Amino acid sequence: LPRELEEPLRGPNITLLANGDAVAPLKAMVEFAKTNDKNLPKIKAGVLGKEVLSITKIMQLATLPSKNELIAKLMGT
Repeated sequence: LPRELEEPLRGPNITLLANGDAVAPLKAMVEFAKTNDKNLPKIKAGVLGKEVLSITKIMQLATLPSKNELIAKLMGT
């Protein structure tokens, strides 16, 4: 376990796993957190490949178009 994850992973956690398009499920989780009364789940850390992501990087990823949206733009639809 990378040291950067020791503190964020203390206590109860939800783990989001994605295969292929990592942006789409992340966007859904961020939107869900924004729309509920308690702003939960609280996003504490992330890992993409072998890189530990800061909250800033996670939020940047959540604003990217999904893989399917990018493909559609490339195809001109």
